[in-house]
Amino acid sequence: MSSIEGRERNKVKNKNIGAGIILILLGIFWMLENLGFITWSLWDGINDLWPLVFVIIGVNIIFKKNAFVPMITWILFFLILIGYGFFQGQRLGQLSPINGGNVQITKETGASRGVLDLDFGAGNVFIGNTKEFLVDANVPNAYIQNKVSHRDGGKTVDVQFKEKKHRFIIQRKDRDYHFRLNEDMLWDIDMDMGAANGTVDFSQLNVKDIDIDAGAVDLELVFGNIIEMANVKIDAGAANINMTIPDTVGVKVKLDGALKDSNLKELGWNNQEGVYLSPNYEDAEKKINIDMDMGAGSLDVHIQ
Repeated sequence: MSSIEGRERNKVKNKNIGAGIILILLGIFWMLENLGFITWSLWDGINDLWPLVFVIIGVNIIFKKNAFVPMITWILFFLILIGYGFFQGQRLGQLSPINGGNVQITKETGASRGVLDLDFGAGNVFIGNTKEFLVDANVPNAYIQNKVSHRDGGKTVDVQFKEKKHRFIIQRKDRDYHFRLNEDMLWDIDMDMGAANGTVDFSQLNVKDIDIDAGAVDLELVFGNIIEMANVKIDAGAANINMTIPDTVGVKVKLDGALKDSNLKELGWNNQEGVYLSPNYEDAEKKINIDMDMGAGSLDVHIQ
């Protein structure tokens, strides 16, 4: 074997070693990020530092005869990426908490309708009732902001809980969000979440419009006789919904999406072109209209 052939083989071997090291580093970082040991997004860091790739390519072109240069430059790139990510994490860790913990909002005289807007990444959501406050909430997330505003001469109150999103903040899925709403108000509820689990108990609340938009939801919804006419819209990539509804309330359900798995046929409800009606719907004084659009999932309705 000639010396030229030996050098060529060594170049190929060194390139393969460099590529292998890069793949190993990517795999390790990705695994640590998924496990939560890295509190920043590797891919968002690459998105910020991608111009360095041109520098690396340029250096490799200039020193193309040195087989070790690609390996060294890419390792340096990942070390810079790590330093940048931890720098961002420390900078964000110095931010002051934003209205985390217990949030109690007083009900003003004359207020009769409330609009609750929930917008955060993921968590377990529990909604119930209270007589003492307009909203009594427990929000164990330092990056949740809440805002309260009045309109219609103080009759309508808009209450917002919104997560201050930043790509270097990991969205924990194990947080429990508790919201107790004043039972003397008429409520509209808008939930916008990446993923949501929990129990939403409207049995002691009068609700009008409920809009749930999420990537994935696993919720138990409980309704009572207090409602007059409720509209429920659920738009999710995947949804498992259990509903408990009094037998005195009429129900209309429209199911859209790839999977239409429900127990409505077993309940003996009328099916009119994909719209299910409970037997008492036309005559019932109180009604719930449900519109579900989901890629996959199920709906189970329990009448009591």
